[in-house]
Amino acid sequence: MLYSIIMPAYNAADTISKAINSVLAQTYDNWELIVVDDGSMDETKNVVDSFKNSCHKIRYYFQKNAGPGCARNYGIEKANGEYVCFLDSDDYWDECFLALIDDLLKKEKADVVFYDMVRENSRGKNKKIVKSSSFQNCTKEELIQFQMTGLLEWGMTKIINRCLIIDNKLEFGKSDVAEEAIFSFDVLRLSNSCLFLEKPVYHYVNYENGQHAKGKNDPWFLTVKNMLTHLQSVGCLEKYKKTLNSFALRSFLICSYRLFTKDPYHISKSNVADAEKRYLKNFDIYNFEKNFLDRKTKILSFFLRKHFFFLVFCASRIRRASK
Repeated sequence: MLYSIIMPAYNAADTISKAINSVLAQTYDNWELIVVDDGSMDETKNVVDSFKNSCHKIRYYFQKNAGPGCARNYGIEKANGEYVCFLDSDDYWDECFLALIDDLLKKEKADVVFYDMVRENSRGKNKKIVKSSSFQNCTKEELIQFQMTGLLEWGMTKIINRCLIIDNKLEFGKSDVAEEAIFSFDVLRLSNSCLFLEKPVYHYVNYENGQHAKGKNDPWFLTVKNMLTHLQSVGCLEKYKKTLNSFALRSFLICSYRLFTKDPYHISKSNVADAEKRYLKNFDIYNFEKNFLDRKTKILSFFLRKHFFFLVFCASRIRRASK
């Protein structure tokens, strides 16, 4: 079975070699790697060419800078595999990644396969296991709701049957942040079956200026609003309204964290209060579905609702200092 690996890249000359080498090291060899250069201004192309010239399974495409979502969409258009995998140019795989996935799919076909992930810093330290497999006993509806709030990771922790994407004309969003949220929601909503690989085979590397750091003070707000519009368009708003409020609440907490760790208390308190008004104007963030939020979010939401801002300010500063 052929697997298409989509790798968006933007100014990735310093990291993409490790990503590509992790593909070349796979013990399963029926794959194609599609690198989509999203308008890089460094030596990304030359680095990829050095691999492409000696491996016919690597293809390189260049597009004007349009964001990682557009790059992934372009890569999907060029893909030939039965399944599509995603690997960012600053991350890497264990060498057994595709072999384990293929073994799983030989036993049982599925539209989506989730796998566990390792989060680590650029020195390979501070490793944290993100276990998508912990959700494997959930119903499909529960998976959709955990996916919507982001507790079941949106991003690169799954491979997808390419026909599911093509037949339903699914696309990643065009924003720089959370571009996977609506795409991931639709993938699960339209899928017929899911499998889980209980092994952390994807290494997500947190660089100081990586994708996770983008989005300024309120990185998810536009995504939550877009999710609201999307739910209306597919006739699911009433069904998932409280879950959407949970998603909006997590978004507000991320915004609060960034504001509280950026400015002194008297400034950040005012900015968080303004952000709360903005969220309450669009979402009922304190009427949420508790089952699809983590304990920390529920506790912090209580303090924010009571306007115990100083406690959240202190918690945010402590968390920031511990990183």
